[in-house]
Amino acid sequence: MIYTSRFYLRKFNINDADAMFNNWANDPEVSKYLTWNPHGDISVTKKYLEFLTNSNATDYAICVKETNEIIGAISNVKENADFSVCEIGYCLSRKYWNQGVISEVLDAYLNDLFSNKNYQVVEAEHMVENPASGAVMIKCGFRYNYTIEKLNDKFGWISVKHYSITKEEYLMHKLQLKLNDFLNTKVPLFATLYQTMNYMSKNGFLVNVIKTIENNKINYTESENILVIKKSDLNINTYYIIGKSKKKIEFDKFIEEFNLNNYDYLISSSFNSIEQDLVTLLKTNNLTISFAESCTGGLMASTLINVSGASDVIKESYVTYSKEAKIKILGVKKETLDEYSVYSKETAYEMAKGLSLISKANVSVSITGLAGGNSYNSSDGKFNSCIIINYDNQEHVINLFKDEKGSRNEVRKKQVNYVFYQIIKALKEIL
Repeated sequence: MIYTSRFYLRKFNINDADAMFNNWANDPEVSKYLTWNPHGDISVTKKYLEFLTNSNATDYAICVKETNEIIGAISNVKENADFSVCEIGYCLSRKYWNQGVISEVLDAYLNDLFSNKNYQVVEAEHMVENPASGAVMIKCGFRYNYTIEKLNDKFGWISVKHYSITKEEYLMHKLQLKLNDFLNTKVPLFATLYQTMNYMSKNGFLVNVIKTIENNKINYTESENILVIKKSDLNINTYYIIGKSKKKIEFDKFIEEFNLNNYDYLISSSFNSIEQDLVTLLKTNNLTISFAESCTGGLMASTLINVSGASDVIKESYVTYSKEAKIKILGVKKETLDEYSVYSKETAYEMAKGLSLISKANVSVSITGLAGGNSYNSSDGKFNSCIIINYDNQEHVINLFKDEKGSRNEVRKKQVNYVFYQIIKALKEIL
């Protein structure tokens, strides 16, 4: 369920037929600019609800908190999961028009799509004859893109205005609203958080950035003088911390306590990516790293290679996707694969151990497991990873296991970020 101050969103059930039919589905004014016709009979509504409850439809009922009355619907009407893009639609009972309902509900729905469903772009459109819908989209941070002619079963050819908002744009929109309220002044809307934080720093405000691994145990307490903006993406939380000028002592204490209370989950305090942090840590300590990858298919090595200067730390890497490759290149025992499976902790250890012997790197990292379903469907992925660190004539072995959710590509990226975090954490403890 999704909650706002006045409403909540939940999945429909067959018992919602009367309320849906009477409150909006039979009203021609509600569907006037929508692609469906008003329901002439409650049997149409019941048939539609049967479809919703027996499918993977993403329609949510908009409910009033005080009365539990169902007053409308909002849904993800179309998606392209491979590119993390979806299109949303909504409708509302006429007696609740012009009361800020959809803007309040849409904001919460967008937050869920970006934060929990991992979409990167949300699109929406409306007929040109319905400018009120466009006003709601603009209020929620959407950007108008273009007007296009479309052929529709109900209307024939229609003119439609198209809008979109990216995850970053949504975050920036929310940040601007928060900052305006926090500082009691209007802050310019920038394209990125980096530009905003740079602006804040140059204008006398206290700013800091802290990255952690995603974990629900992260704790901190905001105050009237400190604002925290959290951005979650592929297993990494980034906290943008802003303090009011002349409150430096309080600000510094907050940063100190944040780092102390969440030490086990910290990655770094910088605008850098996690791969940049890892390369910097390796270079600073004259260490090298190698990878033996199965489920990630070379993504660990390629992610690190994206960083300038990675050639100073990467020795060699292998994609050992098949059993034969694991045996031939890394020396994994066939008996291990047969007894424990190709995805097991035992296999991950033998992969890392073989890699360590081959590459002579200070840090040898293996990963094997499942990346989930195809690119278009969200499903579970799980992996075993082994990190072997050779430092100061000692061998340190770290075994990892984790489940991930998301599309195949999202799972692979999450796996990479999580293992990089564990490497950084281990090196900080050892060095």
